[in-house]
Amino acid sequence: MGLAALISGSSRYYALDVIDFSDTMSNLRVFDELVYLFRRRENIPGNDEFPLVSPKLESYDFPEHVLDEARLRYALAENRLKSIRDSITKTAGGGDNHLQGSVG
Repeated sequence: MGLAALISGSSRYYALDVIDFSDTMSNLRVFDELVYLFRRRENIPGNDEFPLVSPKLESYDFPEHVLDEARLRYALAENRLKSIRDSITKTAGGGDNHLQGSVG
C-alpha cells in the first residue's frame, strides 16, 4: 500500500512494524510491478480475479479522475522513481524496525 501511495504521488510514507518484516528484493519486485501497472493505467482487479475481496467497488476502472495525466507525469518521473527505489534499498538491514520512504 505504501509503495502504491509513493508511486501515485505521495511525498512521504512511514511503515512501522514491531518486527522487521522487510525484504528488499521482494519490495523492489513489487515496486517494479506497481510502476508497470501505473504506467499502463491498468484497471483494478475485480471479482473475476479476487471474488472473495470486499467491499465490492462500483467501478474497477483506473482512477483517471484522481490520477490524471499531469499528476501521473509528475508521479512517474524517472528521478522520482529512482529516489523511491533508492529509499527502498537504503532501508535494507537498517535494524531500526521501520521503513521510511521519502521523495524530495
